[in-house]
Amino acid sequence: MVRQDTSKLVLMDNNILASEYGVAQLESLIGSGYAIDLNQGMDARLVDNRIANILARLKWISYIRFSCDQIPQIEAIEKVVILCEDMPEIIDVADKDPKETLLEEKEMTIGYNGMQIIPLRTKDGIIFIGEQFLEPLADEIDLLNLYERKTPKGVSYVAVKAGMMLRGIIAPYDVVTDKKFITQLELLLIDSKRELEKITISSCSTADQDDGQQSIFEDADESKEG
Repeated sequence: MVRQDTSKLVLMDNNILASEYGVAQLESLIGSGYAIDLNQGMDARLVDNRIANILARLKWISYIRFSCDQIPQIEAIEKVVILCEDMPEIIDVADKDPKETLLEEKEMTIGYNGMQIIPLRTKDGIIFIGEQFLEPLADEIDLLNLYERKTPKGVSYVAVKAGMMLRGIIAPYDVVTDKKFITQLELLLIDSKRELEKITISSCSTADQDDGQQSIFEDADESKEG
C-alpha cells in the first residue's frame, strides 16, 4: 500500500537489493512521482549495472544510503558511485522522439530468476525487458508498439507507445553479463538443433520408404501388363 497524502516514501528494508522482488519494486517507482529514502542502507556489493541504472533514475528525498560497517566495504561503495555516474540521467518522456527506432514484435519470452523476460532485437544487438512491466497495459496490448530510445550517452531504453501516445518507459535488464544465463541459452540452442536434426532425418527416412513402396507397386503393375 502506498500513501496518497505524501510524495515521499521511507523504505525500511536493510537488504532490499538481495531480493529480485525488492529490486523490481524499486524499478516500479521510477517516474512515479515519489521521492524515496532507504534509511537502513543498501549493500553496495550487490549493485550491478542494472541496479545502478535503477538507482540513478530514482528520485531520492536527500541522498542514496549504503551501509558501511567495515573498511573493505568502502571500495564497493566507490565502485557504485562510478557506476551511477555512467548511468542515464536524461530519459525522454515525450510522445515522439525523432531518433526512436521501432522494434520487432516480441516473438518469445524466456524464464529468468523467476521472471519472464522478452528479448528484443535492436540495430546494435539485443536487449531484454521484463514482461511484467507490460502487464499494467494489458487492456491495450494489441495496440502497443515498442521503440528503442537512447540517452545522450547512448544507453538504450524502451518506450512503450499506443499509437502516437507514450504509455510507459522500460529499462532493459542487464542479463547478458550473467554467464549462467548465457550458458543455459547456448545449451537450449544445442538441444533444439539436435531435435531439429532428428525430425529432419526421420522425415527423409519416411520419404525414402514411401518412394520405395511406390517403386515396388510400379514394378508389379509392369509385370502384370507384360
